[in-house]
Amino acid sequence: MAHSGETFRIQGAMRLEQAKQLLADGEQGIKNGVRHFDLAAVEAIDSSALAVLLGWRRQAEEQKLPIRFTGAPANIRALAELYGLSELLFAA
Repeated sequence: MAHSGETFRIQGAMRLEQAKQLLADGEQGIKNGVRHFDLAAVEAIDSSALAVLLGWRRQAEEQKLPIRFTGAPANIRALAELYGLSELLFAA
């Protein structure tokens, strides 16, 4: 994950093995001003990717801060659609 201003760029895998660290890094980022998560470079996922995104969304909502996810690859969007989370995670 690379941090630049208000943007975190997620790279590589978002699987169970990375979930705990990704969640912690993103939550810390939100506390430090991150409002945008760029998912374009995510290469591999499992359902824990959605859990991480939901965790970041919850963290931001608790702090009454807006966040957005962009560049989500088709596999993340398809999984979010399957679980009925597309609108919550990717609505404009």
